[in-house]
Amino acid sequence: MAFFPASGIVRDVSLSLVAAAIFLSGEFLVMLLYQWVKSPRQLDDIRLIWSIFTLSIMLLLASYVASDFYVPSWEREFWIKIGYISILSGITVFAFTAERKLLRTRWLFTSIGPTGIALTLLLPHTFLRYVSYLFLSPIYSIFFILVLQHLQKKAEHPLRKQVKIFAVGFIFFLGGILLTADDIVRASGGLSYIAGSLMMIGGISTVNFVMLRIPSFGELDWRSKIKELYLISHTGAPLLYIDFESKINTVGPDQALTAAVLSALSLGFKSAGKDGKVKVVDQGNLKFIFGYTKNIILVLAVTEDLVIIRQKIDEFLREFSSLYSQILEAWDGNISVFKPAVALAMKIFAQ
Repeated sequence: MAFFPASGIVRDVSLSLVAAAIFLSGEFLVMLLYQWVKSPRQLDDIRLIWSIFTLSIMLLLASYVASDFYVPSWEREFWIKIGYISILSGITVFAFTAERKLLRTRWLFTSIGPTGIALTLLLPHTFLRYVSYLFLSPIYSIFFILVLQHLQKKAEHPLRKQVKIFAVGFIFFLGGILLTADDIVRASGGLSYIAGSLMMIGGISTVNFVMLRIPSFGELDWRSKIKELYLISHTGAPLLYIDFESKINTVGPDQALTAAVLSALSLGFKSAGKDGKVKVVDQGNLKFIFGYTKNIILVLAVTEDLVIIRQKIDEFLREFSSLYSQILEAWDGNISVFKPAVALAMKIFAQ
């Protein structure tokens, strides 16, 4: 027999709540993948990685449905192990990205995933559940604590609140998993399963809402990836130049030549029939990101094309246009009038 009897109010409510958790996770999975498709679609983007992790949670919950509500007792262990393997696979992918981009833990947490999968395959569930409670759960709790600590340190102020909300949701989800454990469910007559399912739904909702807003790990240090800024008029004349590493902001002959080349590239975009949205030219170690308004072209030389940098380009162009649109209409060629825009650029791209 399955863990729950064939019928009963506790069974029906519990099953409905787990099914709701799976459905809710699926909705967030679609939203995360949609956001990833709209982005530059990098393989280490947190939206794609969290989508994989969300899928592993859905498979875990589906294994709960099979093992706890439908399959005969001799099949329960098979489905429970399917759930363990699914969630360990998802955590391994997430840990690999976190250790490559955020943590410096020498792949410790990434290596635990395959180890846990091997133990899942080799050990009977009688021993495996103690390995899960006494080893895997504590070690992965430490992993997520370290991730949240690093996010808190590197995140800008608005994101820090999101990190705290994520932590609350994560605790709720873990608490829900704990309340659906066999021993606790038996002791409570199945009522803890209802409470645990409700906590999982709350946790899933909370952490996924945060993930829809949180930047990728690689975007947390986005400032260090911006090397130079060129502001160019529609005629190809350089208006502003900043080297963010040396803090040089003087337009010299070299900068004027580079601006002319970048302006020619921009004309190439237009002749090819491309719209005025942000464009990227990849030159290996450096990438040139182009942003446009009516009278100017903004070009950033960066080491990585990031969503947050594109957002900062849009922010700068809006503020610059509001300050200088009338000046640009009657500009006489004197670039000194744009010198105060250095402070604006430093505020948006360097502070």
